[in-house]
Amino acid sequence: MKKKVVQILCHTLNDDGHLDYHIYGNWAARAARSIKRYSNDYTCEVWYGVRKLKKPKRLDKDGITYRLFPAKTLNGLLESFFGLIYCPTLIKAIGHEDPQSTIFNFQGERGSLIHQIIYTYPKLHYTIQYHGYGQPAKFDWLENIFLAPIERVTFPRIGHFFVHIQRRFDYLIGRIGIPKERLSFQNYGVDYERFKPGNKMAARGTLDIPSDAYVMIYVGLMTHTKGVDKMIEAYKRLKPKYPQLYLILIGAQDSDPLKEEVKVADRVLGIVKNDEVPLYLHASDVYLFYGTWKTKEYAGTGTAPNEAIACNINVISTNLMHFPKDIRDKVGYTPKDFEDFVQKIEYLITHPEKQFKARDVIKPYASDQLKTRYSIGIYDSLLQKKRT
Repeated sequence: MKKKVVQILCHTLNDDGHLDYHIYGNWAARAARSIKRYSNDYTCEVWYGVRKLKKPKRLDKDGITYRLFPAKTLNGLLESFFGLIYCPTLIKAIGHEDPQSTIFNFQGERGSLIHQIIYTYPKLHYTIQYHGYGQPAKFDWLENIFLAPIERVTFPRIGHFFVHIQRRFDYLIGRIGIPKERLSFQNYGVDYERFKPGNKMAARGTLDIPSDAYVMIYVGLMTHTKGVDKMIEAYKRLKPKYPQLYLILIGAQDSDPLKEEVKVADRVLGIVKNDEVPLYLHASDVYLFYGTWKTKEYAGTGTAPNEAIACNINVISTNLMHFPKDIRDKVGYTPKDFEDFVQKIEYLITHPEKQFKARDVIKPYASDQLKTRYSIGIYDSLLQKKRT
């Protein structure tokens, strides 16, 4: 029997009229596509609990099976911390899978669904890809008295943890008692064939961006948590002194809380297809990111900054702190506070010769191909072991 990896999203999807986008654009789906791309040894399935869905549904696309299960959640917003989810048909379906040839990889680390599954089927092969769930510091007591005791019971049944958040390494090893060898630093993968260095002037010509501009770029939601307000403030402060500054913001949506504030930028774009993003990165001088406290602590390095680094674009980001210490200073600037953020931008404006060119430095941690092949090696190793 051929081996199988089932990607299970730990939170629910909402059938909100954009369900296809959520199903095929989710990180669980991306992980499945990567496995299929780089290995012929595994079949891939992606399982979702879906709110408002009346009965289970099966979809097949590009050789991957997607299974949707009716689900209920106590509160959708709560799922960004710890979702209380009821999805009995998904849990029942796990019992029909072959335990000797199947890996269940949880996409995301928090939520009752994970613990229900592990408690019901303690002898299956599980792995977890961390996403970055967390809570404000004032609610750390909830983690101490509620979550940590649960995870001490169920997480030892996890065969391997793929983690991209330094704080969570300390938590899993020190608080939950997970052996260090069962943890790997691993972020979401970057397609190194797509995101690679390009010709800056050619890209600017294509995009009609002034050749003498100093281009700052950000890709993502226009929110305070991503620091878009800080980018705008830095831009406003520096623009009078450096009129060549040119700010590009990609990913704006009508529902974004900063949809009005971002209009000050030189170019604001909506959602851009991933294969079109490299052109904008090639035209840029620096990628910006400034996370709030929670974002800095729990969000990891971020995919878009890694894509920029893969294109050999300079990056200034609070979240570079999540890279291993031995490479952290080689990949970009990690600002200590907002004033330092502004100063780092100004330094790069006035010192154009400063180029980190860290593509090869982060490749072992960010390349989708290397990441996926490493994960497959972990899966192979786990399937060779008998669970007790």
